[in-house]
Amino acid sequence: MTRLENDPGLQNKSEPVYKRRKKALLGRGAIIALASFAALIAGIWLMIVSYGLISGR
Repeated sequence: MTRLENDPGLQNKSEPVYKRRKKALLGRGAIIALASFAALIAGIWLMIVSYGLISGR
């Protein structure tokens, strides 16, 4: 069992607050951009599938 202070999941708090906040915002923005892209691709796929079903091909 690892000790709590040696746990690799704990974040190093030696960085200033503004740098940690900037990293968090960049990470959140990347996740939102990826989710938006996935939603766009899913929408395009649904339009293609529905067109294929309607046209009977």
